[in-house]
Amino acid sequence: MADHRSTPSILLVEDTAEDTEFIVAAIRSIAAREQIAVATTGDQAIDLLGQSQADGTHALPRLVLLDLKLREDALDLLRRVRTNPSTKLVPVVMLSSIVGQPEVRKAAQLGANSFVRKPADPLRLGDTLRSVAGYWMELNLPPPENFHA
Repeated sequence: MADHRSTPSILLVEDTAEDTEFIVAAIRSIAAREQIAVATTGDQAIDLLGQSQADGTHALPRLVLLDLKLREDALDLLRRVRTNPSTKLVPVVMLSSIVGQPEVRKAAQLGANSFVRKPADPLRLGDTLRSVAGYWMELNLPPPENFHA
């Protein structure tokens, strides 16, 4: 169910316009009511996450989808999210079309919840993203808002 406050349910951090458009469309096909925010840089993502908590009235997004191949260092953004007490429990799923074991290992060490390969075939990519969004938005049970680890 969508959060009807102004905070988006999903934060997509992607700097390629074509990929952004496709990812948003794929997610909308199964989660049409979810609000999706897009950040094209790590700083924009941190600003959006900070705005969610600044006045204490907005919940954090339920999911962050983070493209590994940002022009900036996506792993640095992941580290910043995980070291901030207010965002450290937000699920972060790393996305990348080119995945090597060192990247997967480093993302896991920094606290990524999942690492998903983006297939080159648009139909398979759509299926993959629908599965990812379906799991995190419909099946995964997030910690209570007042839970502090």
